Amino acid sequence: MKRLLIFICTLCFSANCFTLPPPDEKFKHKAAPLEVQSFALALQDHLNNGDLNYFFNVFDINAQIERISLRLLSELNKTDRETFASGPILPALLQPIRKNIPDRIKGNFSTIDSWHFVSYRKKQKTETLLFRAEIGDYIDYMDFAIKKEQGNWRIIGSFSHSKEVWMSEAIGEVAGIVMRSSIAKKEQNPLIMAAQNPEADILAIYDRLPKEEQNSEIIQKMLLGICSTHNNPALYAEAVKRIIPRSKKEQFSFAKYSYYYTSGNYPLALQAIQTFNKRIGGDAQTQIMEADTLHNMGEQKKSRKLLARILEKYPEDELPYYTTLMILASQNRYKDATLVLDVLRDDFGTELDFALLSDVEGMEGFLASPAFKAWSSL
Repeated sequence: MKRLLIFICTLCFSANCFTLPPPDEKFKHKAAPLEVQSFALALQDHLNNGDLNYFFNVFDINAQIERISLRLLSELNKTDRETFASGPILPALLQPIRKNIPDRIKGNFSTIDSWHFVSYRKKQKTETLLFRAEIGDYIDYMDFAIKKEQGNWRIIGSFSHSKEVWMSEAIGEVAGIVMRSSIAKKEQNPLIMAAQNPEADILAIYDRLPKEEQNSEIIQKMLLGICSTHNNPALYAEAVKRIIPRSKKEQFSFAKYSYYYTSGNYPLALQAIQTFNKRIGGDAQTQIMEADTLHNMGEQKKSRKLLARILEKYPEDELPYYTTLMILASQNRYKDATLVLDVLRDDFGTELDFALLSDVEGMEGFLASPAFKAWSSL
């Protein structure tokens, strides 16, 4: 049982969750107070430097355990809930989870290449810091719920947007499922048990679950969490494929976008990324994804119009200019593309490797055009 509870913590951290309201479009972007902005930027710098000691110093693990226990108990019937809440069993169950959380955070954060503070958001008394986490070509967005205690800002929750779940909520819910099965002396959920075995055929096990369990939101989040730890894009895509017909249209929009885009289903990819942009309030990166999807749909005018808004909104972000350059080049708008080169060179001091760019699809015509030749001779 102890090993299983430790694994629950491992599994659910990759699915992140808790009983705070989900950070969706009801959370409004606010101008961050100076002390909040300083806290967010310090967190960004320490995470980018691999300094997790700073994170653990501001991470309120007691808040996580409290919410985990509440969520666990809510999964039990009234009699069992009263027994567990008043006796020594619950603290004993939570002890290995508490001990394992820091190691799980270290393991998950160590794979992230860079962190970018995006925005400060607020809904009534709940405040969050939205971060973009980049892992190679993969991106996730994480909201850290924050609270000021005794003059210091603390992180009281962590939410992964790719799995749409708070860490402590997921840990508590899955632990509750395990405890409920143990009390009833029933077989544990096979997906939970198989997830401890890296050789297990996770998709086949999910396919054999009763329909009621396949449609369970926590089981779907668990499936995404397990498959995301395998570093296998094809496996993850198959997991998303299974979840699509069993979930609400607006659920898992970021995961669905990736699946639809890779599959070439650009209309559904557009719907998914627009839903996600609405959820997080937009970021340069996700709005670029939307513009690129419009471009692939042949909606060139809409794509360029959105890119213009992105460049206006994020003038200090270099990435949108690269996307704009490639889209303009692929649309044979070579003169406009040279204007983007001016900005990259003059405003950002970028020295582009044109030999490397020649390997990018759609750039060959631009690099051979009179407009580019005239620009490069200046």
